[in-house]
Amino acid sequence: MPAKKKDAKEVCADVNKKMASKYGRKVVVAASDVTNAFDIRLPTGLPGLDLALEGGFPRGIVIEFAGLESAGKNALAYQTAGTYQRMRQKEANVLLCPVEGEIDKRFARKMGFKIPLSKVELAREEHRLGRKLTKEEIDYFVKPIGRVDFTVGLSAEDILQAVVDYTMADEYGLAIVDSVSAMISEDDLERKGKTGAIEQVGVGGERPYGRSIHGTMGSFLNRFVRARKNEPKSRLNLTTVIVINQVRADMSGHGDFKVAGAQSLKHYKRAALILTPGPWLKDEATKKVIGHVVYWSITKGQYGVHEHARGAIKFYYATGFDVVDDLFETLHERKLAVHQGGGNWDLIDKEGEVVRSYGKDVGGKDGLIQLLRNNEDERGKWLGVLNSLYETSPLYEGDE
Repeated sequence: MPAKKKDAKEVCADVNKKMASKYGRKVVVAASDVTNAFDIRLPTGLPGLDLALEGGFPRGIVIEFAGLESAGKNALAYQTAGTYQRMRQKEANVLLCPVEGEIDKRFARKMGFKIPLSKVELAREEHRLGRKLTKEEIDYFVKPIGRVDFTVGLSAEDILQAVVDYTMADEYGLAIVDSVSAMISEDDLERKGKTGAIEQVGVGGERPYGRSIHGTMGSFLNRFVRARKNEPKSRLNLTTVIVINQVRADMSGHGDFKVAGAQSLKHYKRAALILTPGPWLKDEATKKVIGHVVYWSITKGQYGVHEHARGAIKFYYATGFDVVDDLFETLHERKLAVHQGGGNWDLIDKEGEVVRSYGKDVGGKDGLIQLLRNNEDERGKWLGVLNSLYETSPLYEGDE
């Protein structure tokens, strides 16, 4: 007597059992059991950019910051980390992964990202000031908001695997990898010359350089995506990774220059920014250079991010990004901060109603910006108009 033919449910159950046995977990689950984190946002704290991001970067994704040297990539990464700290306080855990060089803690703190100083660094601070630090000052330099950890003594490959492992453990909300271009070894840049001798390959458009970066990043990104979707969880996996991509090679990329690692990043990243240095900013009295304009451009965006949005923000070496000026310029560009002539300005909501009028006694544009810097209530009115421009109210971690 022939064996009874299995129905579709039994066959599917057998397949599921085999797959679970092979991978040690379920690999097919109901759609209702899977929750994505992309609607939750990680803001940068820069009004114009956050508006283009619909409240900030989607959580649980890989973000690429690319650009030439001194374009502002690290500054924006630290600015974002500082905003995350202010929002999540003690729950803000950040992992810093320096593939090349060391993290400049002083620069990071200038961007609002508080990284605790070591005892040696405290001693240097006292030497710089020429006096002992007070207890309050020591607390300021040492007391963390949330955890800030570094990867040390690891190869590029080990660093990337650590990011994957900690992603699976939900240990950090934000990881910053600096940078893609350092993720190669000298062996990857060797080739046989015409005489048979081993030669070092320059980084400019050479295939070995490209293959190495693409292979390393492709492997990491594939593991990161799989780690995030390892199994349905009651808690959303919100680990966000910022990958800083220092432009050093003539590889396929964006705009007027080429970006190393772009091929591997292309299919897995969900947001990408190109940062470009703009004109110098000079002190009017001394004519000394005190900063420069940073141009940003979103070259890839999903989950509500406005692709191809562009903007500019002033960056001062002593204080960082000028957030208040950016708030003013963002609303002015959208004709919601309107100059009525004679030094008079109106703040207008998106319905065309006047929210606040400012007379010439404020001191024109410069005086109005200074008022917004100093007066939290006035600044709140402008932020209220800015927030009304979002298509939907942004959702942040802790709001859900």
